[in-house]
Amino acid sequence: MALAALSRQVGPLSTLVRGTYYDGFYDSELGDPDLGYGSRVLFDAEVSMPLADNAVISLGANNLFNSYPDENPNSGDVGALYPESTPFGFNGGYYYLRLSYDWLWQTRVEGPRSRMSCRPRAFGTGLAAHHLLRSSP
Repeated sequence: MALAALSRQVGPLSTLVRGTYYDGFYDSELGDPDLGYGSRVLFDAEVSMPLADNAVISLGANNLFNSYPDENPNSGDVGALYPESTPFGFNGGYYYLRLSYDWLWQTRVEGPRSRMSCRPRAFGTGLAAHHLLRSSP
């Protein structure tokens, strides 16, 4: 597996494009040691924009071009159209719209010589809503 990613900040928009290369692999269904499958490159993309101080909306895709592994030549015997051991899954593209809100608070400690501002963040995202669209092969 090899990974390359590019992220950019263009004005208020944040963008991310990622490509992941998965080498060919073997699956031992029905005891066939020569059951090999080809390699794939999958692309992910995301665009994010702030809505308010603590809210961000994101539109993205994992497996942007809806790639699937090679079909299982033994699918009639084992009932699986795709190999179960594929390193990148067999569910196709995953498309989402996400609204994130960071619960953020500010504590000010004022001393005689310095003023310190501390912004601790809560664990993870306080609120996230996903709308999923799946495409079928």
